[in-house]
Amino acid sequence: MIFNNFDEDTSVFNAYTLNWGISFHEKWNTFIEYYSNKSEDNWVSAWDTGLGYLVHNDLMLDFSFGQDLDDDIDSQFISLGFSYRI
Repeated sequence: MIFNNFDEDTSVFNAYTLNWGISFHEKWNTFIEYYSNKSEDNWVSAWDTGLGYLVHNDLMLDFSFGQDLDDDIDSQFISLGFSYRI
């Protein structure tokens, strides 16, 4: 669990993340994540998941998607990406 957006004046955390990931093959990995942010007096929660493929030691391709969990907000995302080690 990761807490962030710490308010030093009130000693309150305004966001947190729960993340679980696993490599199920030497080149494949996956994750699932739940996160929440405090917006005014309400907590806004969402989840996402993804899959990564290690092309070689310096290049990884990834795909992820997710959506919010609140009834009054309708947002989703799909993402394709890559990471390259310089």
